[in-house]
Amino acid sequence: MRTIAEIIGGAQALLPLNYDIQECFEETLTQEQVSFIHHVRILMEHAKGIDPVEFNNLGRPSKKNSCCFKAFLAKSFFRMETTTDLICRLKSDTNLRLICGFSDKKGLSGASFSRR
Repeated sequence: MRTIAEIIGGAQALLPLNYDIQECFEETLTQEQVSFIHHVRILMEHAKGIDPVEFNNLGRPSKKNSCCFKAFLAKSFFRMETTTDLICRLKSDTNLRLICGFSDKKGLSGASFSRR
């Protein structure tokens, strides 16, 4: 299955140069998700330096700390009881997964979140 970015990216040559892809994405969001984006934007302004540069070439590539930070904010904002609920929601809700910064659902596991 192709992501929104792949679909829109392929069609971008057909769109005018001043077309705002962000507006297209935000039209598909629920009001609750739009409210969450506004909260995240405000909080991320104050969380500079949350993703330090990592030089570890061993093992799997690590997830960005900011993605997990946004996911934990989503857990609180959407009133999810457990991290397992959060992972299930991220795997099923493409918009929330993209808002948090995860490009795919392969690396979403309890181990990834427990390390943070």
